[in-house]
Amino acid sequence: MVQPDTFAVAARAARERAFLVGLATARMRREEADSSLDELTGLADAAGASVVGRVVQERAVPDAALFLGRGKVAELGAPADLVAVADFRDLDRILRPAHADWTLRFATNELVLAHRADSPHAGELAADDWFEILRRPDVRFGIAAPDQAPAGVATLLCWKLADLHYRPATGSIHAALSARLEPACIRSDVAALMTALEVGEIDYAFSYRSEARQRGVPFRALPPEIHLGDPARHADYARVSVAVSAGPGRPDETVGGAPIVYGVTITSSPGPISKAPTAA
Repeated sequence: MVQPDTFAVAARAARERAFLVGLATARMRREEADSSLDELTGLADAAGASVVGRVVQERAVPDAALFLGRGKVAELGAPADLVAVADFRDLDRILRPAHADWTLRFATNELVLAHRADSPHAGELAADDWFEILRRPDVRFGIAAPDQAPAGVATLLCWKLADLHYRPATGSIHAALSARLEPACIRSDVAALMTALEVGEIDYAFSYRSEARQRGVPFRALPPEIHLGDPARHADYARVSVAVSAGPGRPDETVGGAPIVYGVTITSSPGPISKAPTAA
């Protein structure tokens, strides 16, 4: 199952204060989880919420009981569990209808190609040939992990849409970039990916526009036909799909193209949330 870029906010009825909860696993190091919470702290502040605390849970693998807020949120004695994700469809797939009754779509975003001022060939980067730059042997580019972050799935969908939009004579963009992508250049989420870009571990990164602007790094905007940021192009984006690993021993999950729309919900359990039993 795709692990979303997710944060849970336990708040009072007025929802003026927020407590952020992150997850560190064998695939997401503690420092990467902390980096994600740094980004979410900025988002909460921009939304008018006061972050009163934060905690990172450490698990060998993601636990559904904790992911749904039945773990650490219960320890906080929270009267509500607000969950926000970077792809509203994750709420529908994971929480509804067993744990939530509704989903609110509250913001959009789009993919950009972020880089540093000194990234190789950055001065040659253009809207219609960025993929040719990424094919060059002296260039290292990175993405968020598709099996952990919606941004990673969106990147693969973007590459497939690029094939339809550009129809390059040099062959499939999706196939070429997939073949050139180094495993060492894949990060657990966008925050960790952008950190790798900033410290020079990679030269280019497929990131959300909001993240690139927040960090003040240069980026090449992508056409609306492929950046997944235009809700009016939903039918066009839906022409492509990608297979994403759902974990060992499980069949791949097929994810269709759709605009990048953030979603939020509150779990339907009344009163403080009690901890559910966890799998052995």
